[in-house]
Amino acid sequence: KELGFLASLAICNVGISSLVRESDLTLLTQAGPEIGVASTKAFTTQLVALLLLTLSLGQVKGSLEEGVEAQLVEELR
Repeated sequence: KELGFLASLAICNVGISSLVRESDLTLLTQAGPEIGVASTKAFTTQLVALLLLTLSLGQVKGSLEEGVEAQLVEELR
């Protein structure tokens, strides 16, 4: 907000993160606990969440070319 932004959005795996507490909006991926040291599952779900959010915003603004959203969602499967 100090930089003039309206709000902040945290994309996190768990709701108890300090990032969640400091953000205005939260998108929880709920990927589950990590088994290994690297947080690959949480990172991957955060990237997918960001892609889906971007597609939704593009759809609302009408700035997506026809078929792009369907193609990307199909490739995620």
